[in-house]
Amino acid sequence: MNQDENPAGMMRLVQVQTSPTRASTPNKTTKWSTATRLIACVALGVATLTTFWPVLHANFINFDDGEYVLQNPHVATGLTPRNIVWAFTASYASNWHPLTWISHMLDVQMFGLDPTAHHAVNLLLHIANTTILFLLLLRLTEAPWPSLAVAGLFALHPLHVESVAWVAERKDLLSTLFFLLTIWAYAMYVEATEGARPPEPGGIGEDVAATQSLRSAGTRPYRFALVFFALGLMSKPMLVTLPFVLLLLDYWPLCRIKPEPTGSSARLLLLKEKIPFLLLAVVSCLVTFFVQSRAHSVKLFLPMTLRLENAVVSYVAYLSKTVWPARLCVFYPHPDTRYGLSHLDPAHPASEQWPAWTILVAAAGLLAVSFLAFRWRKSRPWVFTGWFWYLGTLVPVIGVVQVGMQRMADRYTYIPLIGIFLSLAWSGDFYAQNLRQARLVSSSLAAAVLLACGLAAHTQAGYWHDDEVLFEHALTVTTNNAVAESHVGAALANRGRLDLAEQKFKIALADDPFFYFAHSALGSLYEAEGHPEQSMQEYRRTLELRPWDEFAHLHLAGVLHKLGRDEDAIAEYKKNVQANPDSVEGNYQLGAMLLDRGELADANYYLSKAVELKPDHVDALLCLADLRTRQGKLPGAEAALEALVKIYPTNAELRINLASLLWQGGQRTEALKQYARAVYLRPGEPIGHFDLAIAHAGSGEYQQATKELEEAIRLKPDYPEALSELAWLLATNPHPDKRNGKRALELARRSLELAGAADQVRTWAALDVACAENGQFRDATTAAQKAKDLATRQGKTDLAQAAEERLLLYQAGRPYHLP
Repeated sequence: MNQDENPAGMMRLVQVQTSPTRASTPNKTTKWSTATRLIACVALGVATLTTFWPVLHANFINFDDGEYVLQNPHVATGLTPRNIVWAFTASYASNWHPLTWISHMLDVQMFGLDPTAHHAVNLLLHIANTTILFLLLLRLTEAPWPSLAVAGLFALHPLHVESVAWVAERKDLLSTLFFLLTIWAYAMYVEATEGARPPEPGGIGEDVAATQSLRSAGTRPYRFALVFFALGLMSKPMLVTLPFVLLLLDYWPLCRIKPEPTGSSARLLLLKEKIPFLLLAVVSCLVTFFVQSRAHSVKLFLPMTLRLENAVVSYVAYLSKTVWPARLCVFYPHPDTRYGLSHLDPAHPASEQWPAWTILVAAAGLLAVSFLAFRWRKSRPWVFTGWFWYLGTLVPVIGVVQVGMQRMADRYTYIPLIGIFLSLAWSGDFYAQNLRQARLVSSSLAAAVLLACGLAAHTQAGYWHDDEVLFEHALTVTTNNAVAESHVGAALANRGRLDLAEQKFKIALADDPFFYFAHSALGSLYEAEGHPEQSMQEYRRTLELRPWDEFAHLHLAGVLHKLGRDEDAIAEYKKNVQANPDSVEGNYQLGAMLLDRGELADANYYLSKAVELKPDHVDALLCLADLRTRQGKLPGAEAALEALVKIYPTNAELRINLASLLWQGGQRTEALKQYARAVYLRPGEPIGHFDLAIAHAGSGEYQQATKELEEAIRLKPDYPEALSELAWLLATNPHPDKRNGKRALELARRSLELAGAADQVRTWAALDVACAENGQFRDATTAAQKAKDLATRQGKTDLAQAAEERLLLYQAGRPYHLP
């Protein structure tokens, strides 16, 4: 029988051998009213808001925030169907978490790139998680005070600041929301299948009816639990341990697992009940490992022994910071991330791991607490559940599979510490029953702890104001922190303090000669200072360490191009698109260089790829329009510019370019509309009026053309092209009352003065028709012959032929007029 189709029927068998689902609590408690619960929720919300208020004044951080929001072309353009498809199909930023991407897109759609709004959404999610956690524990245990204590610690603990204050860690908050909702739905499922206990069956028919009743009651919440779990995995794959958490909750507080031998079959069925959750977790693990390996985020060069040693020490370090949350920072350097790269520089071998005594003490401590938790599993089951919740939920991020360069991270504790808080809160309630005035003592102690946590978290949140403050703080609480040194350097460089920034980058490389970001940033700094050779050296060093580094490839190619080494630059761009096929800028730059060299077929491939990846890439679309025009494919050029006009409807220059193409393609009415719109958008730009005049003249609308040329000259009196065109129209207008030969001659001579070397065919043509209109046929013949000679030398046979025809008229003593 399919587990998904019959969870309730299976649980019918479990119910026979398990005890009631409500957990017994250490102290007898009073059930809180709805009003009291509401007051508690409001108090939690206010306390959380007050504690994390500094994050509302924080900026984006140049540490994943750019990759997740600011420089992400899909997120930064908001919530669109195309971007939603990308969210589900992309493996961007070394992760597959489509709901996280969609969440950021929704923020941009609603608030733009205002950092305050993005931080506010994070804070609201944290408040929501805190409230749900409180109500969930209250529902599971009916113990209000311990539930409130756990929720308070979760809300205010300084280790959780990173998850709230860092916009890029939206995935922590969103995944935890679905994590808690999964448990809530699972609790409803358990209540439905076990709480509605059927009467003892009197016969087969009654047994079947009871089973069907239970099946119907439990199927819906069970399916909701699976859906919430899937949504959580699509927010952050760290939730893969949730099936294990559900088993722990089965033990306590749901009390569905009993130690008696008669409960073995029931325990087996409880395991089978988790199979659909486990399958989802396995799929998520495979997808995550594939994506992170493909993005080169998994550090396989670290031996398993070193990873395990770091994991053991980190488990204890997290506990230490839970009890005494001091020296917290955004990045804790891993002592062994240089391992495996030492062959590049024998002078810097792999670092020493933790001292042996540290590892042994940490391992002994973990084993001792695990032994006590197991021994107390009957008398104090909350310790068993809480402790193994902590150990289990940290497994994906404890470093056994090393992702990134960090030794540990505060954000990784967001869910795991719930287990520790459970153990502490219920243990405190348990021991308080032996004290006089227990409630007063325990409440006072809890209030003091929460106040201390809130004050520390408030201070910690203040460090997230900007890059420089955040990473300077990291330098004060850690040593040999190349990441922090580099990011302080980057912040200084952004403020124009290049000398200090260079010092920071060099200190970072002294701490870790293999830190690619410091090499790359130093290369960028040398490039800005005009030292191309030093810049290229740093970019090449970066590519030795990270052959796929897009930034280094692009900037190295850019420096080579500036030095005139176009062949080398093209080769570098090609290396980049081979390593990063979805590089928008890489495809565009390569296509643009090939277009300049006339290699139209290859240019078309890369430019089309850039537009496919980023449909609103202005430069790529303009290059495509140019390319199509060169190929004689005017419809393709028009399509590229029309796409740009749709994206940027107020850009007059784009409309002028589109109008020009439409005119060449014979779509004169549409061209006139685009010219007119461009003039409307930029009424003070003379070129728009000039282009519109040429279009009107080409359509025989000479009066409108004259009006636009007059306006262009008013805006720019020394505009030679406009002067010559107006002279032409005033001398050749088919309507005698619209001609003005005297003014035409003045304008033509002024245009000739402004033309400089006087190599403009049109300028001489305007002069010859103006002279003829004034009866000066000898001067008209001289000017027409000059126009003919210039046109012939420039290969403009049509203009040369037109000048020849005018010469014949002048020789006959007749002026030239438009038909």
